[in-house]
Amino acid sequence: MLNQDKILNISNDSQYWLVRAGNNAEFYEDFQYNNFIAVGNNNISLSDLKNINSYYRVNEDILENQYKEIFFKNFLSNYNSNENNKNKDRLTRQNELASLKRSSSIAASKVFNFVEKMVVGDFVILPDQGSSKFLLGFILSDAFDEEINHVNQETIFDEMSDPGYTISNFQKKRRVFWIKEFMQKDLPDKLSWIRQTRQSIYNLTPYAEQINPLISANYIYNGELHCRIGVTTNKQVSSKDLFEFQKLIVELAEEKSNEIHQKTNIQSPGFILLQTVLDNWESLALITACIFGDVAISKSNFSIKITGIVPYFINRKFKKSLQNEQLRSVKIKNDREETQLKKEQLELKHLELKLSETDVQKIQGLKLTNSEVGNEIPVEMQIDNLSDIADLSEIKKAPEEK
Repeated sequence: MLNQDKILNISNDSQYWLVRAGNNAEFYEDFQYNNFIAVGNNNISLSDLKNINSYYRVNEDILENQYKEIFFKNFLSNYNSNENNKNKDRLTRQNELASLKRSSSIAASKVFNFVEKMVVGDFVILPDQGSSKFLLGFILSDAFDEEINHVNQETIFDEMSDPGYTISNFQKKRRVFWIKEFMQKDLPDKLSWIRQTRQSIYNLTPYAEQINPLISANYIYNGELHCRIGVTTNKQVSSKDLFEFQKLIVELAEEKSNEIHQKTNIQSPGFILLQTVLDNWESLALITACIFGDVAISKSNFSIKITGIVPYFINRKFKKSLQNEQLRSVKIKNDREETQLKKEQLELKHLELKLSETDVQKIQGLKLTNSEVGNEIPVEMQIDNLSDIADLSEIKKAPEEK
C-alpha cells in the first residue's frame, strides 16, 4: 500500500464481462495490440440497432426482444434466400427453423450485451486460446463501427519467427485500456469454469469480489478498503504460520483489529484478502508498512488519495520499490515542511508500532507480498491507439481525485 501515491476506487456500479476474441481466441493479439474488443454478426449494422425506435427502449427486456426480432428476420431472410432450403420437406424445415430461432436469439443477446449493456468503465477479461493467460482491462468507449488502425506487425515481431497475427473482421467495436495480462494460475477458483464456457460474452458481475483483487492489490469497493497480501510460499501453510499472522494483525491494530475482516485462499501459493471500513484504513496501512517496509510511520501524519479508474491507470507513475520511495504521497495535515517530515520518520522506529524484528520474522515463511497480480501493460504502448478518445479524464466512473 505504501508503494503507490493513490488508492484505486472501484465503482459499486462497475460491471465485469468475459469477452472471447473470436473462435479459438484467434483475435487475442489484435485486441491486445490495438486496444479494442469486438463482436461479429456484421450483416446487421450498428446503425440499425442504434436507430431502434425509442418506444422499445422503455426497459431492457423489451429492447432485447426487439434485438431478437431483428436478428431472426435477418437469419430467416438468409435461410430463405438459399434455393435448396425451399425444396426441403416440411419436418426438416420446421426443425431447421426452430434451430434458426435459437441461434438468432443467442446472437442477438450477445450483441445486445455488447452494444446496450456494457458501459464505459466496465471491466473486461479476455482469455487466450486454451485460457492459459488472460487480458484484464476496462472499457473506454461506446460501441462504434469505424475502421481502426492496426499496429505494424513487423514492429512487434521483427525478431520472431512468426511475424503475423490475425486481424479481426468484426465491425462492432469498443475501445479498451488493458491493465495487465495474468496467467491461469492467478484465476480465482470460483472463476475456473470460464475456461470451459463457450459463450462469446458473459456477465461476470456476480463475481466482482473475486475479480477486484486481480485489478489492484489495494482498492476501495463498497465503502471498504481492501488489501491483497500474496502468500507465495510453495510449502504447506501450517496453522502456526497463520496464527503468527493473525497475532501480528491484532498487535498492530489493537482494538481496531475487530474491524478487520479476512478472506483466505491459501493453497501454496495463494493470498489473504484483508478488508476494513474506510475510516479504519490507517490500521491496514500500518500492517502493510510493518510487513513490507522498513519505514516507521506516524498515524497522525497519514492520508490517502482516492482516484477513479482512468486517472489511476492511465496517469499512474510506475513506482516499483518501497526502498526508493520518500513517501511523497503522504500529505501532512498541519502542512509541515517535507524536511521536518523526514526528520520525524527517522526518529520513529518500529518500536512505535509495538513490534520487534522477531515478531515480523515469524511470518517470513509465508513469503508474503503486496505486489500486483500479473504483468502490467505499459501506458506508453497503448496511448496512441486511444487517441481517438477526446478526453479520457471525462470518462464515466472515473471521478476526480479526492
